[in-house]
Amino acid sequence: SVMKGADSPSTPGTPSTAGFDSYLAINNQPNRDFMVPDGEMELPDREAEIRQALATLKESRKKESEEKIKKLNGLHIFQRHDEVREARILLRHEKRRAEWEAFRQRMAKRLNKDIDDLVFNRADEFRMIMEQRDLLGKAIPIEERQGKNLWQMSLRDAWTRYVTLGGPLSAI
Repeated sequence: SVMKGADSPSTPGTPSTAGFDSYLAINNQPNRDFMVPDGEMELPDREAEIRQALATLKESRKKESEEKIKKLNGLHIFQRHDEVREARILLRHEKRRAEWEAFRQRMAKRLNKDIDDLVFNRADEFRMIMEQRDLLGKAIPIEERQGKNLWQMSLRDAWTRYVTLGGPLSAI
């Protein structure tokens, strides 16, 4: 039977009986490990195995947490601060990302538009395209980018090239 409620696995990679049932249904091949004498298929007691695996996982996480607390308690405050800094940064990042996603959803609903059609999403796409173009431009060797002006550009590390626009009679 499939577990439901608080004991059900919520993390990726956790075993599930639904996958096993669908595997047997799709392949429709008898498995000799689960055959009963009269030839009918019998599923193993997967729920007990899953509960045992979850209990082992919880116990190992609890043990890791206790070891980390012992380690942190043995450190000076500045060392403790450095140890938990990255975790706090990641937690803050996830919080901001969730807030931003909620804002996007709220604005899309309020304006009756698709999330991808909002202006700030298009600006983000434009920024990503410009970053990609910049990276592609930097991937081209300097000799190909500057061409015959390479020696002139290398003088005094002046890699900016000025191009004249317009003429003496134009407003530019």
